[in-house]
Amino acid sequence: MNKALKSIGLVVVGLAVLVGSAQALLITAGTTTPALFGDNNSQSEINALIAPLVGSTAFDYKGIPAGNTEDGPFASSYTTTYGIGGLDVASFQITYDGGSFISGGDIYLLVKDGNNSPNWYLYDITGWNGQETIQGQNFFSNQGNLSHVSIYGNGGSRVPDGGMTLVLLGSSLTGLAFFARSRKISRSK
Repeated sequence: MNKALKSIGLVVVGLAVLVGSAQALLITAGTTTPALFGDNNSQSEINALIAPLVGSTAFDYKGIPAGNTEDGPFASSYTTTYGIGGLDVASFQITYDGGSFISGGDIYLLVKDGNNSPNWYLYDITGWNGQETIQGQNFFSNQGNLSHVSIYGNGGSRVPDGGMTLVLLGSSLTGLAFFARSRKISRSK
């Protein structure tokens, strides 16, 4: 194998290590500043308050602890686990499972309880890459239980999974290999 292909292989391995070592986005009640919060119990009241920020009242993903269910256009792309790391039910973790993901534009995370004051928080998570794990901690510690967490995208693109990126990268490397080989053959003539 020639030196150029070895170098390209090392770069690809390095990128894979960097991608695989992503940190979680940590949202901690009382520490992370919410964009909005309130005591409105009904989702329609909350929607009226958050619509100017999120640009819509339609969520892209919703994780519901009752029955461990997911809802929304990206329900098959994410899973929410509650009570993570030995913490109470008022903690959660949203993980990316593969497939399409939420990306680009303004992105917001709604964390709702209903039995505490305030009973919901809205966090601006614009810049979240759609694949990084989101962890929420210390929510509604006064006997609270999360009713749901929701992710809202505002005009963001819905990007297919990284499979296409790997296909393009593989095609490029194959093209480079053929180019290098043909160049070597033409020089040896």
